[in-house]
Amino acid sequence: MRGIPHASDAAFGHAGAGGALGFCDPESGAALLGEMLDAWMFGEGLQELVEYDTRVRAVTADQMRDVARKYFDPEKRVEGIVRGVGKTV
Repeated sequence: MRGIPHASDAAFGHAGAGGALGFCDPESGAALLGEMLDAWMFGEGLQELVEYDTRVRAVTADQMRDVARKYFDPEKRVEGIVRGVGKTV
């Protein structure tokens, strides 16, 4: 049986299904349970929650450009202008 990461683990800070879709606070117990359930049933197991940050940080700019070139068609781009005062988060 796989070990269950501790709830205070930093890997649970990412915005998965619960947090990204706005169903609940990404720090709530419901969000944590949703992340664990998704990983266990549909993913690679609970270990993927622990490895998430490392895997995301391993993606290079070149890899991102390759994906963009593969999936984005420059002929179908849309450009816009955003006005207003920026908000620092």
